[in-house]
Amino acid sequence: MPLIVPLRSALRPLERFRLRTGDYPAALAQLVPSQLKELPIDPWSGNPLCYKRIHPAADAQHRAFLLYGVGANLTDDGGIAPVNPSNRYYVLTQPNLSDGKPGVGFDFVLNDQPR
Repeated sequence: MPLIVPLRSALRPLERFRLRTGDYPAALAQLVPSQLKELPIDPWSGNPLCYKRIHPAADAQHRAFLLYGVGANLTDDGGIAPVNPSNRYYVLTQPNLSDGKPGVGFDFVLNDQPR
């Protein structure tokens, strides 16, 4: 799916940065220009992708960061992904049953794992 290409384009540079420095960057901008020519653009908002560091012990999936796009509702919901990541394409593109808006309350988190 073409929408996830910008999200994926930042994952390898994030890993390379971690391998080189021992940790992930505090901000995605630290990858420019050494790892990325420019910040990847969120296909929904047209702005740079959202990236935030999180403490692995505080995350159910033990992630050190979240990398995500805002999704079809164009709102940064803080990296909240649908409960079932395998349904994320549907959730982000189909109307929410309660108010008819697509993807309300969710972001498109690339480094989300099935629960």
